Amino acid sequence: QRRVHGCTPEAVKEEEDEVAAERGSRAVIVLGTCCLFLMLFIGYLLHHHHIMWMPEAGVGILIGVVAGLFIDAIQGPVKIHHMVEFDPDFFFVFLLPPIIFEAGYNMKRQPFFRNIGVICMFAFIGTAVSCVLVGAMVYGFGQMGLCHPLGGLASLVFGALISATDPVTVLAVFQALKADIDLYSMVFGESVLNDAVAIVLYRTLLTFKCGFSAASMLAGVGSFFVIFIGSVLIGAGVSFVSALVTKHTVMYRSEDYLFLEICMLCLYPYTAFMIAESFGLSGIVSIMSAGVCMAHYTYNNLSPACQTLSRQLFKVFAMLAESFVFVYLGFAVFVFPQTFNMILLVVLSFVACLIARLFNIFPNCFFCNMTRKPVGKPGKISMKFQFVMWFSGLRGAVAFVLAVSSYDAQAFPQKNNPSAPTVTDSDCILTTTLFIAILTVFLMGGPIGYILDYFNCRETSTEEEAAYQADGLLARGRSKPMESKGILLYDRKYLQPFLTRYHFDEAERQTLAAHQNPDSLEAELIDEAHPAVPAPGDVEVEMEPHSAAASK
Repeated sequence: QRRVHGCTPEAVKEEEDEVAAERGSRAVIVLGTCCLFLMLFIGYLLHHHHIMWMPEAGVGILIGVVAGLFIDAIQGPVKIHHMVEFDPDFFFVFLLPPIIFEAGYNMKRQPFFRNIGVICMFAFIGTAVSCVLVGAMVYGFGQMGLCHPLGGLASLVFGALISATDPVTVLAVFQALKADIDLYSMVFGESVLNDAVAIVLYRTLLTFKCGFSAASMLAGVGSFFVIFIGSVLIGAGVSFVSALVTKHTVMYRSEDYLFLEICMLCLYPYTAFMIAESFGLSGIVSIMSAGVCMAHYTYNNLSPACQTLSRQLFKVFAMLAESFVFVYLGFAVFVFPQTFNMILLVVLSFVACLIARLFNIFPNCFFCNMTRKPVGKPGKISMKFQFVMWFSGLRGAVAFVLAVSSYDAQAFPQKNNPSAPTVTDSDCILTTTLFIAILTVFLMGGPIGYILDYFNCRETSTEEEAAYQADGLLARGRSKPMESKGILLYDRKYLQPFLTRYHFDEAERQTLAAHQNPDSLEAELIDEAHPAVPAPGDVEVEMEPHSAAASK
């Protein structure tokens, strides 16, 4: 630069500023890394000493607030904003995909699909109801002069993004206390699908900025279904390709291919994400679909070592991403120019979220209970389960990232409050979302363990409780085979045999062994693809080797 511009004072000053900015950015990165380490270490101490009143996500937020306050005191608000601010695309490309994919990939499939009906009702109908109710109440409060008056479309967009639940803290408590597995699955499943629905709904509502009419509303509804269904199909298609590749290769036979398996496995979900984004669809929905389908099909074609390593690796990626988001939530209190005079908007919006979730959980559970039997798995959803699910509606990563995206693009530059003439609707959405996320983490994430104990929502079935042993709830242990009907029957009869290597559960293996010649070639292929694992306490009986003819 000096050779081009000469040694003029302006050139020297510009170069010095660049060097100082680069050093400041590196210092912030080091500080952020230390914050992550400190959050994880304190989380270990809380878990080790069984301290439930302080959620781990809350620890991350507090550490971020302290770090942000420290940098703010040294550098000033203008410089910190430029040093710590991240492009929203960074969140959507590098942070949200690992979180969403791991949620789908590491789920326990049987309880999830056993409750798929009520999960879809929460995720689709409930999210739409929550969006409309929150938007209407926030808009009404503003028009009555109780708080900052957001515009009509801005209120709906805020209702869409704040409807994205993120019960990471709640689920960690559920697993530690061994909550009822159906309760866990409903809260978990809702969060997986709800995030994807909220993101698509947010993007769809932004298309109404050019105008609102009956035709545009129909076009928006059509766009929502096109984006969602198209993204799901892309994710499922990529997962089918991954299942066929792993099925028709021999990598599962030797651990020499372990890291090759893992590398290929990491590429599939991001391929689905990028394909969906390139077609103008939702990469988040696509990667969620890929996670669920790969857990159902591809996982069964992997070597045992790859199965274990992949689940642990994706969990590490998701945990680091979630921890970073919560620390950055604390940073954001000082990174972005907050409108701290919007306390009434924050409080009223928080109340609106609680009321909207009330109309999400209880009516959907009522209609779902009309089709459920009073006993068995899944049984009717009790009132105590419904209260716990209502109380588990924390907000976090997805809502905050969408709010940052709206703020960065200044999607709503309108200034509707004469008492705050410089504050835009996008500024208010960011501030309100940030503080609602912080409030829900502390006010709802902290007491959830005591509420779970008070209502005695522990798992009572010894068979289901075994899922919590060893690798935790995510363990794919033995459980009763599900009754297959409808699409599940089609999946069991056609898709699983086509996409997996002789997919049989333990009960079918025993039936097959009892009625089929154990020396047959088909039995040998089944044993090769899915070797039987004796249950704890079983006595292993030495079997005679297959005949030479069968081997041929």
